[in-house]
Amino acid sequence: MNKRILLFLFSICFFSNVTHGQSTEKPRGKVAPVTGIEFGILGTDLYHEQYIDREWALRYQIGLINETIGYRSKEEPNFAFSLMPSVSVSPKWYYNIGKRGLNGKNVKNNAANFVLFNFGYATNRIRVSNLKEKIMQDPYFPNQTYLQDAYKKLDLIYLTPSWGLRRSFCKNYTYEFKIGAGAGIFMKKDETKLSPTFDITFKIGYVF
Repeated sequence: MNKRILLFLFSICFFSNVTHGQSTEKPRGKVAPVTGIEFGILGTDLYHEQYIDREWALRYQIGLINETIGYRSKEEPNFAFSLMPSVSVSPKWYYNIGKRGLNGKNVKNNAANFVLFNFGYATNRIRVSNLKEKIMQDPYFPNQTYLQDAYKKLDLIYLTPSWGLRRSFCKNYTYEFKIGAGAGIFMKKDETKLSPTFDITFKIGYVF
């Protein structure tokens, strides 16, 4: 009888310890769907990151890109800006979000390191700018004029892989840094060319 009681008590202790161990185990982090807005020197974005897998999201984004900073001339301001609209769809791999969760680190709002494959389109046909369109006289052909290059209409299709990190603070706020390089097709009225593209940004954001 005593052996049965001892065996019963041992079984209760064993299973309670197993249950306690399971309850205190830290869960793996995983991607969550988030919608927010980000602000930076080089532009502003409104975005949504859609869950695909534990470490993958698809980021839909519309924004404004600053194509001109610090333009200097006698007629223009020393600090100039020209914002052009852009849209992009980008697979985003949060490669260490699971590890951060297991280590007890904050993964709220997809706070992790990532690799981004940014595919998008931008145009300055609609722009917000303090620059004025300027017609220049051709020095070699006095009877002809041309639109200065900085004011020509531009369409851009680009693919820019980048690496970055995203962190969350104060519940709904985030900051994100990324750096990358890729290629883009620049299309103007009189020419189309393939040129390198670069992405070095730091932005502060708010998650709705």
